[in-house]
Amino acid sequence: VALGWVPTLVFVGLHWTGETHATAQERTPIKVTRIYTGPDNQTHAEEYDVPLGAPRGATELSEAIDVTSLQFRRTSPDYFIDWHTAPRRQYVITLSGESEVEIGDGTKVYPNATLGGPPQDTKHKGSVTRLEIGRNCKIRENVTMHVGSDASSGVTTVGDDGFFLANSHVAHDCVVGNNVTLTHGATLGGHCEIGDHAIVGGLTGVHQFVRVGRRAFLGGSSAVMGDVIPYGMVVGNRAKLHGFNLVGMRRSGMARAEIYRMREAYRRIFDPARPVAVNLEAVAVEFADTPSVMEIVSFMTDRGKRYYCVPPYLKAQDSGDDPIG
Repeated sequence: VALGWVPTLVFVGLHWTGETHATAQERTPIKVTRIYTGPDNQTHAEEYDVPLGAPRGATELSEAIDVTSLQFRRTSPDYFIDWHTAPRRQYVITLSGESEVEIGDGTKVYPNATLGGPPQDTKHKGSVTRLEIGRNCKIRENVTMHVGSDASSGVTTVGDDGFFLANSHVAHDCVVGNNVTLTHGATLGGHCEIGDHAIVGGLTGVHQFVRVGRRAFLGGSSAVMGDVIPYGMVVGNRAKLHGFNLVGMRRSGMARAEIYRMREAYRRIFDPARPVAVNLEAVAVEFADTPSVMEIVSFMTDRGKRYYCVPPYLKAQDSGDDPIG
């Protein structure tokens, strides 16, 4: 599914409103509303049509309009031009356009959600990139999800059965798993990886490149700067790890004996008497028969670009220091 998006623009006293794409055979004009200040010092609006000429390949152009030079162009949905050097100084305004947005069956999109907007990435050069959304998601009012950046993977991916509450945001090149919940105002920076069944609390910001493990819980109004282990629970400005998401673990049907083993492994991993890297090696041997513990060990061994959120009694700095070394 390709979704169009139409921003509202004001330029040199003019307010332009573009219609959705029409085929070359229809040759309908572009509707224009001019808003200007008249000699009476009052605001006036004037509506008129701008006719377009015969198609030139994939585009239709109007005649030049005296400003210095102003032209209107309509392009077909399959039109593509890669990054290039403009032949002269130009100021280009997109009146309406299309992004590559794929939405799975059963997903509900509520009013004012913006899906497929361009990435907020200074390295993005403008190539065609994608947003892929899975099945049966609920995307509430004012949610924003951006396409990927051509400086990275070029794809933002959202899994099935997600619940994205009002005003939450998924940035470019994120990979969001299945059954993820972003509560009101939760924000993911670019390149974040969010595991299945994770919950991001209201007004919580997640730093770019952060990984969040499966069934983790990120408390509300937090600033999450580091990776969050599977099943972990973090909260606070420069969030700290405060044990496991026990409520989520019990609701998932995890056996009491496995929860007990995980809590014991947690104490061993974050024992301040030894470096965490050393503790991980020992836990990998002792708890090799507990899949959930080994999931945490694998997550922590497979280092990303960020440090890890650790308990308050351990030091972790956002300065390139390695708190688990």
